[in-house]
Amino acid sequence: MVLSEDFRYEKVKGKKPFGLKVLQWYVKRIFLLSSKNKQIYSDLVKVTNLVSPAAILFKPSTLLEVLKSNNKQ
Repeated sequence: MVLSEDFRYEKVKGKKPFGLKVLQWYVKRIFLLSSKNKQIYSDLVKVTNLVSPAAILFKPSTLLEVLKSNNKQ
């Protein structure tokens, strides 16, 4: 997650990982949803504090919420 966010800044140099734009889109949606959804917020806090792996942000219920939120914007 950190790498994908670093590349939001134009001056950051380096090889960009495959699928960067999709990952950045997804992470942005996670951040936006975390202000409205207690479970996503809890999972995000666990990931950012290195208590849980980032994979918990890709569980089916979270994926569904991310996809639904994209239709609203």
